[in-house]
This record gives sequence, structure tokens and C-alpha cells, in this order.
Amino acid sequence: MQKPFSEDQAHGMLIGLAVGDALGMAVAGQARGCFAPVTGLGAGGPTQPRTAQWSGAVSMALCLAQMLRSANGWDAEDAMKRFVNWRDFGYLAAPGRHADPDKETRAALLAFEASGNPYSGGAETEGSAGIVRLAPVVLGYGAVKESAMAVAQLQSRLTHASPICQRAAANLAEVLVTGEHGRLPRPDAPPGAVTGHVRDTLHAVFWAMAQGRTFRDVVLAAVNLGGDACATGAVVGQLAGRVWGYEGIPGDWLEMLWDHDKILVTADDLYAMRPIDQ
Repeated sequence: MQKPFSEDQAHGMLIGLAVGDALGMAVAGQARGCFAPVTGLGAGGPTQPRTAQWSGAVSMALCLAQMLRSANGWDAEDAMKRFVNWRDFGYLAAPGRHADPDKETRAALLAFEASGNPYSGGAETEGSAGIVRLAPVVLGYGAVKESAMAVAQLQSRLTHASPICQRAAANLAEVLVTGEHGRLPRPDAPPGAVTGHVRDTLHAVFWAMAQGRTFRDVVLAAVNLGGDACATGAVVGQLAGRVWGYEGIPGDWLEMLWDHDKILVTADDLYAMRPIDQ
């Protein structure tokens, strides 16, 4: 069964995730209005290295991607083992980037090591990790919308198992599969602060997606909200990649992105994937 998005859009979603996250690195944790606006990779905010690196959220997305490629389907235990390797040994991390799991992910990994149960996300956790690392699931399972939505929930349950996190992952997967971004809410103003709570992240994402007509416009609108800018940038990057494709991402940003070629090959493999459990 053919996937309802092109190879260019598949590239756009996974590369868009990494680009959005890397743009957000420049101002992550800073209050809105307290930094020079980010205008591109290495422009605005603190100086970034020539090759723009990304945060641990992209590492976790790549862990999921490698698991899917290896198993040709969903393997929760394999995914958690790769997350642990990232935490302990920097597996799939950008150079010099120490593993930086949020407290909810850290707790889930410790619970997995103690129990062996890969679905160790707390039922009360409401962080945004489950929507930030989503693109690999969509690329792999996108031929069947319902499968993509179900596996989106499973990958959220690994570390963030609250109903709102699972619902957000499933709903975002549906939009990424179908491309029906016109159904997204359009708030009049961004949230007061982007805290990393999934509600705040989605509010910021929905606002940013209405702030322009290009990949550049909407992703910059997202990261310049400050706060958890990596998460907001990564989610908008996935949506914008679905809308405008890889060809819509500024070429100078692609040239700056760390491990661009490896991520692009990963997107190719996931796009070609036909999961055995679908």
C-alpha cells in the first residue's frame, strides 16, 4: 500500500524535526524577549558551531528509527535499550552533546532497567517528548493511518504515558500522515510561556504554523517563542516538512545540519519500509 506522502515530504518531516530542534538550541531555556531573534542556523542567539548540532530529542528519534529499521516493525524493548545506550554512552548523540533526558524520561529508563517492562512511562507525565520524536513512526507506518496512530501512542507510552500525551501523539501522527494541517487550531496568540508541557507545546505549535507561508517563517516563529524552543521547533519542523517538503527547507540550513546525510538515508529507509506488523 502506497504512503499518502511523497519521498520529498518524508525527507522533510525527519530533516525538519532535526532542523527545528537545532534552531531551538540557540535560545532553549531563555525567556521570550530576552534574546536576539534567531534568523537561521548560526544566526541570532549565541554563536553555534559551523555544523549545527541538535539535542537529545533528535537522538531519541534516531533511536526509534534504528529500532524500526532493524526490526522492520515495532519492538518496544529494543527502543528502550537504545534509549539507555544513548543516556549512558551517547549512542546517536551529536558530538560533545551529553545525554540530557528530561526527568520523566530519566524515571522511565530507570523503571525499565528495574522491571524489564518497556512501557515504563509515568501515567501522570505530561511532557512533550512523545510528539517531538514522532516522525520515524509516521514514515515507517504511514501507509495505514490507524497503524501510525496506534504506534505513535505506543512510542509515547515508553516514557510519557498519560492520556493527554498518548492522544497528542496519535492526533499529530494523523495530521502528519494525511497532511490535513488545515484542521489544526489557530490560536490568536502564543502561550504565555513554552514550558515543555504538551499543552503548551501544542499551543505554541498551532500558533506558529499560522505565522507564515514557508518552512522558514513558521519554524522561526516557533523557536523565537523561547522556553522549550527545541521541542517547539522540532514539532513545527515535522509539520512544516510535511507541508513544504524537503525542498522547502532553506538550503543553507541543510548545509549546516549535523549528520544531514545520515538522517536523509534514514528517512529513505523508513519511507521504503513495509512493517511486518502492519
